[in-house]
Amino acid sequence: MHLRRTPYSSYHMPPPGPKYFEARRQLWLMPRPDRDRKKARSPESSAYKKLVEILQMPDAVYSDSCWKRGVERAWKGLSKGERLKHRLPLGLAIKVLHASWVRDDTWPAGMRVPETDNEGQDEPISEPVILERIDITQLPSETPSIP
Repeated sequence: MHLRRTPYSSYHMPPPGPKYFEARRQLWLMPRPDRDRKKARSPESSAYKKLVEILQMPDAVYSDSCWKRGVERAWKGLSKGERLKHRLPLGLAIKVLHASWVRDDTWPAGMRVPETDNEGQDEPISEPVILERIDITQLPSETPSIP
């Protein structure tokens, strides 16, 4: 049986529960150096810089002015499945999507996104989970990967 190794398979993970979720989130948010080496980044265009600047404005997703100044064009490209000329960070892509939902009434009128996704947790997690790396070259090939 051949099992696929995941980024999580080289760490000791806590048991299922809130700490497991935080550990996976911590790994997911960790930069992966192998991804940066694949393709040299092209210089950022003025349109890309303008889009980033617009999306970083407070309440940009609700602003008709921001929508008309570049967010709409980005949305049209994304919704058609066009290839991006520059990598768009996930947070900015989400803002483009959110802005489109506001425009087509998918997003409830007047609804605001909380500043943090930790709101509503029973126990706030105050410190990161300490992950211990495993030497995966020493593991038997039958070791299951963590989903």
